[in-house]
Formats: sequence, structure tokens, C-alpha cells
Amino acid sequence: MQRLFPSTFTAIHCRTQEMKNEICTTNISNEQQKKKPSHLIQFSPEKSISEFSLFHNFIFYKNKNILNEQKGYLVRTKNYTENEGGAICGISSLDSFFLTEH
Repeated sequence: MQRLFPSTFTAIHCRTQEMKNEICTTNISNEQQKKKPSHLIQFSPEKSISEFSLFHNFIFYKNKNILNEQKGYLVRTKNYTENEGGAICGISSLDSFFLTEH
């Protein structure tokens, strides 16, 4: 059977996590409080894959294709265990255009 996904490779991934502010019982000046880091940054080697995606604009009105244009592409590296369809997916609605028949 043919493989659907590319082979994995090791890449360094960076994750940030917001740190919760802890209540301190000691007096800390405002200047010291401002310098306290608010995010935890972690780097880790993980199995990854590269992905190439295209994105389009589609507009249909009464089963008629009005617009179907390729708008761009996206190349990214992600963890191979992530199960997502891509950065841009789904259906959106137009709320500022009026589509009429001529």
C-alpha cells in the first residue's frame, strides 16, 4: 500500500505557555514585578513532517460558481502527531457583499 504521508524527520519545536501569577508574601517593588517573565518557553526535538497547502476563494450563488481562485500557498513544518486539516479550513460567510443576478 502506498504511503499517504511523507517520512518524518527530527526538528526543534518551540512552545510557549503562560505562567500563572503566584501570590507572593514578600514585598516586591513594581520595577522588579515588571521584569518577572510571564511565559514559559520550551524547546524540544520532535518527529515532524513538512506540509504544502494551497488555499482558494470560492463563492457560489444559487448553485452557480461566481468565484474560484487560487489565492496562495502555505509551507510549514508541524509535529507528525498533530491531527489538523491546515491553517485555513472550513466555510466562511460573506456579510458585506450583495450578490445579485444581472
